[in-house]
Amino acid sequence: MSGMASRRQADLERLRALAAGSAGQLTVLDGSSPSRLRLRVRRPTAGSDRYPAETLPGFDLIIDLPTRYPFEPPTARLEGARVFHPNVFESGVVCVGSKWQAGEGLDLYVMRVVRLLLFDGMLVNLQSVAHGAAGHWYARARRAHPQAFPTATIDWQVATDRVIRACPSCQAKLRLPTGRHGTVDCPRCGAAFEVGT
Repeated sequence: MSGMASRRQADLERLRALAAGSAGQLTVLDGSSPSRLRLRVRRPTAGSDRYPAETLPGFDLIIDLPTRYPFEPPTARLEGARVFHPNVFESGVVCVGSKWQAGEGLDLYVMRVVRLLLFDGMLVNLQSVAHGAAGHWYARARRAHPQAFPTATIDWQVATDRVIRACPSCQAKLRLPTGRHGTVDCPRCGAAFEVGT
């Protein structure tokens, strides 16, 4: 088995462990293809500009892994019902930014995408809007209904080889691999700091 194939297999196992620890809120529907995963998220979110009066009970995600994964980033897109979100193109492609690192792991990528689609304030990016109408709606809705965001959370109960460290500049909690030393760039404030785990 090649190194990339081994990595894909290890990532899929971690993703299945993540789903197993989500109390049914994340399900791997299909992981048989080496280049495509189908996931279901069962958490309420915004399906239209009528949120919070009307909610979308969940959504399905397709994660496509390029041939050169993990050296090239995966892509995420919604299948079926669409989340009305500033960082989701009308085609359903989720704009997660350009912060992919080959060592991140698919489980962490999926957690980030799910948190984004549940309107985690640390991840929604109004500076790079993919859906203009959703961007305007979100800015207004967040002011009018601050308690409605994030729309939901998932308490990921999974054994992991990761630890939580706080950014010294903004106190954001970052989930980092254990047994490592190096420089970390905070995704919230952009500060670089040295850390050992």
